[in-house]
Amino acid sequence: ASLDEAAAQQQDALLAAAIAGDPTALRGLLRAVSPEIARVVSAILGPRDMGLEDAVQEALLAFVHALPSFRKDCSTRRFANRIAARTALSARRRHRARSARDTLLVPQEEQHRDGDRAELERRRRAFVRRMFDLLPEAQGQVLALRFLLGYSLEETALAVDARKTQLLAGEVKA
Repeated sequence: ASLDEAAAQQQDALLAAAIAGDPTALRGLLRAVSPEIARVVSAILGPRDMGLEDAVQEALLAFVHALPSFRKDCSTRRFANRIAARTALSARRRHRARSARDTLLVPQEEQHRDGDRAELERRRRAFVRRMFDLLPEAQGQVLALRFLLGYSLEETALAVDARKTQLLAGEVKA
């Protein structure tokens, strides 16, 4: 067996033991997925979001609660990513409901004056995050999975229980 196959078998055993209620296996599984969950939540909320740590904890708890329903139709990492994206989008909606938001677009003339690529990239990421506030939840999830996490169309369709043609046509509804 190759190194990748051995690692996959080891993770499968860890997953099975965690689902069965083994606390040591659960801790190991959480250690394995928590950096990825934190990355996904940070990508959606932004690294400076005041509720980032709380949202990461909420995503980890949601992952633990969802383990018994895991159908193993994707990797554990992908499963954790989907849960993290859903949790982060929900947290974003809650934060939006509690506070006023900045204007949606950066003025055009300001974009043209700004020659700093890093600043422009920061503004683009902030714009994408603000889009999460405006889109229906299902479409926000598609945006997060497809553009922030790099899922293929097929993987995104599977994750949101939609057909690929629905994604291409923008027909995913909440």
